Amino acid sequence: MNDYTEMSVLDMRLPKGKTCGDCIHCTRCKGLFGCKVSNEVCDWCPSRFVEDEEGSVEG
Repeated sequence: MNDYTEMSVLDMRLPKGKTCGDCIHCTRCKGLFGCKVSNEVCDWCPSRFVEDEEGSVEG
């Protein structure tokens, strides 16, 4: 892996213990990319993870 690829992968990891289901963007990403709520890496680079304080995303 080159430096760009390694940095990209690191930028896409979610905070420790968090999954896509914990993000406010999960519903949109499920529709656009078919991502799973159990993913621990964001499909966006850099990650657009924003924790959903309401916990309203369903699996």
